[in-house]
Amino acid sequence: MKMKKPTIEQVAWVFRQVLQNGREGGSFRHLIYDRMGFGADAYEPLYRAGGMCITNKMSYEEGK
Repeated sequence: MKMKKPTIEQVAWVFRQVLQNGREGGSFRHLIYDRMGFGADAYEPLYRAGGMCITNKMSYEEGK
């Protein structure tokens, strides 16, 4: 499936959500459900896209 490239504004919004989640120590689920407003159907595709790795890495770095 070919997807259109997201706008700069869309990518900036995602970056802000990820950054805020990392600063406040939120989980992957908190990021996608509470911050981004997605439902349960978003878990698998966002997990496969690397979302869990990003949130885990941010949590690990904060714990050092």
